[in-house]
Amino acid sequence: MAQRERGFECANSQLMSYWAPGNIYAERGTLAFSWRSRCPVGPTAFPIFRVGYADHSSWDMVWLRIDYNGRGGFDAFVTDINLARIRVSYVMPKFPRPDEWVHLALNWDETRGIRFYVNGALAAQAGQRP
Repeated sequence: MAQRERGFECANSQLMSYWAPGNIYAERGTLAFSWRSRCPVGPTAFPIFRVGYADHSSWDMVWLRIDYNGRGGFDAFVTDINLARIRVSYVMPKFPRPDEWVHLALNWDETRGIRFYVNGALAAQAGQRP
């Protein structure tokens, strides 16, 4: 696997946030990052990455989410302004050990839907197709 660039490490209770106007567009884009659990995972789902608005009051209705789904894989979804959600789910044949990295990428396009990639391979897609 390629050499890793700089990153950061957080405890289970930490939150990283930053002011990002102009960096993420609702019409289309891709969010990609490498992640590892550092601890064995079980049947309890938990969030991995969420993108929301500064004044949102509900973490459940954030705009974009990638979660561990509790079944050995991931769920990814985008929620539009009308609170309609497009969602995909993927269960890995073998979930990575705590010392293994997995690369996750979610691509969204308001005219085509979403595509979810795990380790560079298309894992799931939903929405309109050209």
